[in-house]
Amino acid sequence: MTQITNLHDIEKIVGNMLVKQSQLDKSRIANAITPRGVDLSKFVTEKVKLSYDLKDVVIIFELLATEVKSINFTEAEKDDEDSNIRENTAFEVKLTIYGNEALGMAKILKARIESEKVRTDLLDKGLYLIDVQQIESINEYLNETMWPRADFSFRIACEMSIAQVDDMPEITNVDDLDIETKTE
Repeated sequence: MTQITNLHDIEKIVGNMLVKQSQLDKSRIANAITPRGVDLSKFVTEKVKLSYDLKDVVIIFELLATEVKSINFTEAEKDDEDSNIRENTAFEVKLTIYGNEALGMAKILKARIESEKVRTDLLDKGLYLIDVQQIESINEYLNETMWPRADFSFRIACEMSIAQVDDMPEITNVDDLDIETKTE
């Protein structure tokens, strides 16, 4: 099983799974949480980009922290083997799919994500698939165009390995304010 050490590990696993299971080019799958926002344009040549149109299918995914009451994933504990903290945690992965084939793609993705093969692949990478929610289909008006849209989400859980901090530097100055400790 792969050791997960940060949220980027989870985003990579989920993003790669979506590329594989959707059979779309990786440029059509975007992480909603990026430093500059999602780039929703496609290359028509090496240097020319255009906006997507209705015939294109685009998937945007977002990793959200969540609680799972039926499974105890809330307490952190120290692991004696490597002195790392083991944090059991859960996330909701929210998918928003745009394009004329959004609903069809959502149905295909949902079925594949629920399959034993994908569950096993995710587990081998350190993610436990808790459940997959129902698909919702709507139309969204964006940039003077009515876009077919399908949404669904699934919940995952994992054990994160977080490195311990051994040495803590003493802070004597914060934002140009001197901190004094009084002893009596």
